[in-house]
Amino acid sequence: MSTTWPKVSPFPGLRYRPGPEPEIEVLHNKTWWELFSLNEVPAADILKHARAKFGLEAREKIATSLSEVMGTMDPPVRLGPTVKVELVELRFGEITEFPKVPCNAENHAALMKWKEETSPDWSTPEHEEEPEEEEEVLPGGHPGAVEEEDDDDDDGGARPRGRAGKADAEEGEG
Repeated sequence: MSTTWPKVSPFPGLRYRPGPEPEIEVLHNKTWWELFSLNEVPAADILKHARAKFGLEAREKIATSLSEVMGTMDPPVRLGPTVKVELVELRFGEITEFPKVPCNAENHAALMKWKEETSPDWSTPEHEEEPEEEEEVLPGGHPGAVEEEDDDDDDGGARPRGRAGKADAEEGEG
């Protein structure tokens, strides 16, 4: 019995930044961002799973059938009508959390239209290797340090974070 996976996406655009450790870049609110995590699954884990499960079709599968990629993870990750994404601002590297991004057929259709218009390279190079795990040292001087952010403006629920992906302290705590 085969599973029919819904054709949905939280992003109307998706591309890969080339390099030894390819990164997924996504279009959100008409701006390109690096995907840091989706429903609390790190983008690196999504890529690793897709490579293991789909081989040379990994990148294409992430773009065109994200629900299948996520649904075949262990444990499976279901994409609901909204998803939580953490995105990295490309210029300064700040991570922002978007807790309720619509994940729907309209975004998937826009992504497929964008693909037709721009012909992005979604092929997985045969030589693409698993990235080596490396602990990142941040401005705090030790691995996992979190940059402090001023969160005074109203930005519709988006929450800036330090590059390590750890949540800033909630207001009123500490």
